Amino acid sequence: MKRPSFQFYPGDWLCDMALRTCSIGARGLWVDMLCLMHGGTPYGYLRLTKVIGEETLSRLVGAAQEDVSRWLVELRDAGVYSVDDDGCVYSRRMVRDEALRSKRAEAGAKGGNPAFRKGEKNPYYSEPSPALIDYESDNQEDKQKDKQEAKQKISPSSSSSSSKICRPSVDEVAGYCLERGNNVDPQRFIDFYASKGWMIGKNAMRDWRAAVRTWERKSPDGVSAADNVEALAAKLRRGGNGHH
Repeated sequence: MKRPSFQFYPGDWLCDMALRTCSIGARGLWVDMLCLMHGGTPYGYLRLTKVIGEETLSRLVGAAQEDVSRWLVELRDAGVYSVDDDGCVYSRRMVRDEALRSKRAEAGAKGGNPAFRKGEKNPYYSEPSPALIDYESDNQEDKQKDKQEAKQKISPSSSSSSSKICRPSVDEVAGYCLERGNNVDPQRFIDFYASKGWMIGKNAMRDWRAAVRTWERKSPDGVSAADNVEALAAKLRRGGNGHH
């Protein structure tokens, strides 16, 4: 069964400098010749039941014999085609491609590479060594452990909330407020942050003194620092812990 098509490479056609030196008529003739050689016997030869000469070729392509003769000379001088011992024109590319296709078809009919036998080991494949298998197995286990550990890791904010939270006592806050001379209510400060789990936003409180200073700046007007210092001093003298 003859194939209905053949491979044509536009890039090769356009970049073939030898072919580019030929006239448009000669290049057109060569295209018709390729189509005829596709059906030739053998494949790639300008032969059907017998060699196709200039006169027959002229009739087949519908051109004057003198034009065909001139174009054939152009193609021959440019080395576009070859001629066998019988004087038959043939395409080197088509003959070469056909030989390659035949080899591939023969190998496919035998099941591909004949060195591969069904039920036998692939001669081009060797089993990995036990040491390599152990290494890959250990490596996979390590990767799994890393993934599990990554899932179990606690985010920085939640980690700090459990282990780095700084919870001062009322006395500590009162003493610091006295030292600062501010009007921050220590008990109110403690109650406020205790209700929030000693969190400032999404982060754990790490420096309660800094929080006191923030409250100090935001302290409501009307209560002087001196009055507050005196009140705190009185509480401490009474030995109170800041509770009313």
